[in-house]
Amino acid sequence: MRRGDKQNNDQRSRRFQAVDLHQDRKYTQRANMASTVSAIRCMMEIVRPRETQRTLKTAMVVDNDPGVLAFMTVLLEKEGMSVTTAEDGLAALSALDTTQPDLIFVDLVMPNISGDKLGKILRSQSRFAETWLIMISAISPEEEIDYRRFGFDACIAKGPFNKMGPIVLEVISQLGTTITESKPGGIYGRENLFKREITRELLSTKRHSDLIIDNLAESILETSGDGRIISANSAATRLFGVPEEKLLSSNLLDLFEGDEREEIARGIAAAAPGSSRLEITQPYRDRVITLHILAVDDEGLVSPIVIAQDVTDAHRSQEELERRVAARTEELARANEALREEIRSRKLLEEELRAMLDEIHHRVKNNLQVVSSLLNLNARRIADAGLREMVLDTRQRIQTLALVHDKLYSAGNLAALDAQPYFRSLVEGIVSSLAPDDLSITATVEAQGVTMPIEKAVPCALIVNELITNAVKHAFRNRKSGSLCVTLGMKTDRSYIVEVSDDGVGMPEGTSAEDSHTLGLRIVSVLVRQLDAELRIERSGGTSFRIHIPGALERQ
Repeated sequence: MRRGDKQNNDQRSRRFQAVDLHQDRKYTQRANMASTVSAIRCMMEIVRPRETQRTLKTAMVVDNDPGVLAFMTVLLEKEGMSVTTAEDGLAALSALDTTQPDLIFVDLVMPNISGDKLGKILRSQSRFAETWLIMISAISPEEEIDYRRFGFDACIAKGPFNKMGPIVLEVISQLGTTITESKPGGIYGRENLFKREITRELLSTKRHSDLIIDNLAESILETSGDGRIISANSAATRLFGVPEEKLLSSNLLDLFEGDEREEIARGIAAAAPGSSRLEITQPYRDRVITLHILAVDDEGLVSPIVIAQDVTDAHRSQEELERRVAARTEELARANEALREEIRSRKLLEEELRAMLDEIHHRVKNNLQVVSSLLNLNARRIADAGLREMVLDTRQRIQTLALVHDKLYSAGNLAALDAQPYFRSLVEGIVSSLAPDDLSITATVEAQGVTMPIEKAVPCALIVNELITNAVKHAFRNRKSGSLCVTLGMKTDRSYIVEVSDDGVGMPEGTSAEDSHTLGLRIVSVLVRQLDAELRIERSGGTSFRIHIPGALERQ
């Protein structure tokens, strides 16, 4: 190195050291920008590097540190450049709408769109193809930065101004004429910094958080206070179909149209820090999405965070379910109406049937009563006692049939007869009409809970009628009292058991129903055969007729 060059370098180093002393004071007590600029401008003349192949006239510095902005402004203006500054990525993009600098310095870590995202946004626009992008990083000792992946041409480690200044000028001197030419490799000035454990740990935590957020199924959009998108994960770019570099810095509401846009605007305006999240479900193109709007208070500035979820499949499933429910409801309504119509028809038919049954009942009842009355009148005219008794017995049989008919009609069930009330009425009626005044007969009926089909009940009733009539007439001769018992039951094989017993004088030995010369017992024999039943007579302490009728008894 020539002696003159060495002197110039020493002078430049001392000037930067003076600025660094002022920078150190800035971090202990916030110095105002005027004093910072003044200190920088007091530097001795810096030895200029060799000229670049293309003259750089305009520059922009993007950094959220006012000291860095002031330092870079003085340094670059000293090189004859016109300098524009911006405090974050959003501000830079707003400024770049009206200006196109030749050189842009970008801080890596800053709010409202970080440096790496800003680099990708700028490189996605053809008008910045010839613009040089240089990254400034304060985390280079702790983080391996692949700045080229973000579209930057070089990376400078942010450090003390007395060391950083010459490096900035050196990098500028090495820039080629176009973006495609060879560019300086590595991170300039990294050797002047030391690793900080706390920074390394924070960066590790940030990497993990970014990885998790970027791989979530939900779309996450963070916006600035004025509604511009400053952060978007991969799911958001897929959902809205917009690349990240175009999504960032755009207005969130521009993603929507019409009424949906207005409703989301109202939702964002209504969101307040600490309040419960606001949920809005909106159609979006051919999809349906749900937006959860959360408000975050960042030092007094409210920044909404929007979590969007594609619920198209669930929405379609819900619509399909509702369609099926509606169709099924309509089908059920038609079925119910048909059922109601059938019920009305059946009710009308039942009413007609009831009216017909009422008419039949009255006619049958009247006819039986007429027959009974005629038999009674004829019995009075018959002088022969035996013949008169036969006529009256026939009348009793008619009354038995009339009683069956009456009980069935009164119960409202023409298919089965409730045994207990019927046989009690039958037995009591016979005893009261046939027993002499000086004879006291105690009649018992045990058939509680037993019902009998009508095809079995009528012949069974006639059998009981004949046996009770016979007992009242013949079993208690020359006695003042006696007892009768009618029992109906059911065996385990569900066959009928009908037993009629008395404590009278008993039937003579050798007498049977089949061989009897009396009409009543012959009728009993005929009816037993009709029922395919078995009759057994016991003569111990009176007479007991036990009839076994095959078939099913129904118990209530």
